[in-house]
This record gives sequence, structure tokens and C-alpha cells, in this order.
Amino acid sequence: MTSKIKNYLLELRTGYISQLRKKEIQGIPEILAFNFMMALIPMLIILFQILAYLSIETRRLDEVISHYLPTELYTFLMEFLQTARINLSDHPVLLIITFCTLLLTISKGINGIFKSFFITYHVESCVPGYKHRLAAILVFFLLLFFGAFAIFFITTSHRLLGAFSPFIQTVIDLGIFIIMCFAFFYLLFRLAPNKNKSFKELLPGLSVTTVGFVITTSAFTFYVDQLANFHLVYGSLAIIIILLTWLYLIAWVLNVGIQTNYIVSGEKEN
Repeated sequence: MTSKIKNYLLELRTGYISQLRKKEIQGIPEILAFNFMMALIPMLIILFQILAYLSIETRRLDEVISHYLPTELYTFLMEFLQTARINLSDHPVLLIITFCTLLLTISKGINGIFKSFFITYHVESCVPGYKHRLAAILVFFLLLFFGAFAIFFITTSHRLLGAFSPFIQTVIDLGIFIIMCFAFFYLLFRLAPNKNKSFKELLPGLSVTTVGFVITTSAFTFYVDQLANFHLVYGSLAIIIILLTWLYLIAWVLNVGIQTNYIVSGEKEN
């Protein structure tokens, strides 16, 4: 059994080295980071606009997010989302134009994220571009629904955790955060237009991505808050550098998860 495990780990190591040496694979994190930026910010604007319109309390969600983002980045995003609101009192035509612009930006970002799966699995798509955009918009609405459910779940759990000690609440919060991250990445992996795969086939990459995301964001938050001094080097641009670095690290984590599923599936040998 030990010999089998060693051989399996050796095959994984060889597969990682082989994949990460390819120039097209090395370029995936840059593609992902840029498209994360394209998709994430408009998605957050729409999500928080909906929450504000429905008068849903997000204080508990803000507390959970603050644990996994550098303080400066968290403050910047919260202030930005408070000011970058869609003005519902605008003329209907302006509202439609604003919403369509956000949808186009989000669909471009999600479609760009899915390109990393195409690159990894060597998929040549014959589907017209507009169909990819429509699929990306559908994925956005699914992710938006998931985000609303996650916020409801986190807010509801806060009421149920009132009787527990702060330490137990923290542990449960971490568990909820990991479950939410796993579910989010599952949607991303499952809806990616490469090849239909079962949950079991997606599990290795999902596990690597989820654990890697939690560890990376926690480590980066500690580094930025306790050790680094980005303002000393970048001045007023520090927050932009922090945001881009955070997105790039997440992109690398997701890239490793994608490559894990590709290697484990054995398709690299085909």
C-alpha cells in the first residue's frame, strides 16, 4: 500500500512538473487574474445592490469576509461598494444600459475564466462567440443565486450561534466559509465548458483549490496586515497592488486545481 501511494505521489509530481513547464499553462494565472477583475467587481456591485434593495443585513457577512482579506483591501472594497451603486431613480433607458454594460463585462470575465479550461484540456470550440457569452451570463445568474443563498445561510447561522462561545463560533464560521468556497468552486468547475465530469472526477481539483484558497488568503492577509508595508514602496497605489496580487494568487490556486483534475484524469496521456 505504501509503495502504491509513493508511486501515485510520484506520478502526480511528474504530472505537475510536466504541465507547469508548458508556456500556455504558465500563462493561465495571468488570464484568470485579469478575468477575475473583469467579473468579480461588477458581480459584487449587482449583488450588494440587490441586498440593499431588499434591505438585507450584511453585517455578519462583512465580519466573515474581513477575516480572509487584508484590512486595507477589505476597507477599500466595502467603501467602493457603498459608493458604486446603481441609481434606481435614473431613467429606465439609462438603467437598462448600465445593467447591460455590467452583464457584458461579467460575461467577458467568466468566458475568459473558462478559457483556462479550454487551454488545459485542448478543447477547440466550434460554438459561436455569442453562445459562449449567453452561457457565461447564465453562469453569472447561477453564481448570483448561490451568493444570495450563501449570505442567507451565513446570516441565519449567526442567529443560531449566539449561545456558543466565541471560539466555537469561529470554528463554525471557518467550516461554513470552507463549505461555501467548495460549493462556489464546484459550480465553476462543473459549469466550465470542457468535458462533462462527475463529482468524483472533480473532487481532487476541488479539494486542492478550496484548501489552497483558504490557506493562501489567510497567509496573504497575515502577510499584508502584519509584515508588509506596501505603502512604503507604492504609496497611493498600494491598494491596487494588493488587489492585483491577491487576484493573481487566487488565479494560481485555481490553476493548480484545474491541472490536478487534468493530471488525475489521465487525459495527459491521451
